[in-house]
Amino acid sequence: MLKGLQIVNGGQTTSSIYFAARENRTLDLGNVMVPAKIIVLKGAEELGRERLIANISRFANSQNAVKTSDLSANRPFHVQLEKLANETWCPDGVGRWFYERASGAYQVMLLREGTTPAQKKKIADAIPTRRKLSKNDVAKYHEAWRGKPAQVALAGEKNFAAFMAALDDGSAIVPEPLDAAWYRAMIAKVIVSKTVEALIKTKDAKAVFRQGYANIATYTVSVVAERLGDRIDFEQIWKRQRVSNEFQRLLYDWATEVNRIFEQVAPGRQISEVAKRPEIWPKVRAGTYSAPGGDIPELGG
Repeated sequence: MLKGLQIVNGGQTTSSIYFAARENRTLDLGNVMVPAKIIVLKGAEELGRERLIANISRFANSQNAVKTSDLSANRPFHVQLEKLANETWCPDGVGRWFYERASGAYQVMLLREGTTPAQKKKIADAIPTRRKLSKNDVAKYHEAWRGKPAQVALAGEKNFAAFMAALDDGSAIVPEPLDAAWYRAMIAKVIVSKTVEALIKTKDAKAVFRQGYANIATYTVSVVAERLGDRIDFEQIWKRQRVSNEFQRLLYDWATEVNRIFEQVAPGRQISEVAKRPEIWPKVRAGTYSAPGGDIPELGG
């Protein structure tokens, strides 16, 4: 019996053959042959097996750049998160979020399940791209909420590698196994984070936030996590799939203070570079932030 079958190099070829046959039923693929090298792994413990698979993937794809995030796709964390995303529907019972454990999986899902224009539109409405999360997205939002904004500012693969190292060091930054309550809270944190990003990129906000939008948002989220993390009703945010206007006003005010601190400590410099310096976070967290009003429904006592 074959278990855990993976295509290391040839996913595009395989999907091209599959979709070509599906789109054209008269297409004769009887003479199409694809050479394959089969590697069978036996008797290895799980962590050692995953490392070996990652090394095989890296060296089998030496002609193309292979991302650390791609090599980690089969780690238990990502497999469990994908399963939760596929099984957890939004409160409206229609939509859900999509975790792209493997690069291109979202487009493959649209092609596989949307066989007609009407079906494709229905799927795209239920799972829009704004609800698609890559592995790097999850690492970014998770680590921002964990109070690691300077690490997140390293961006992409560097932050992802640090996130995976934290998962491996036994510090229990996520439950094992992942559960539905954790997943809903994580999505709520993503919603808050995306809200901050959207607020500081509006046309009117450009007069205040002239650069470094992503970094200002990340540092703002870290401030929110530290000062309000234990008061936020994440379940309420999950149920509403949005942040209240009252909470949005507070988030905008705090982002303005974060922006002011950056302009003060590094005037005229690129925020994207300054944000990587570990000494910046203590200065941002010590800022003067307005007290939350009593009208914010997401905040408990």
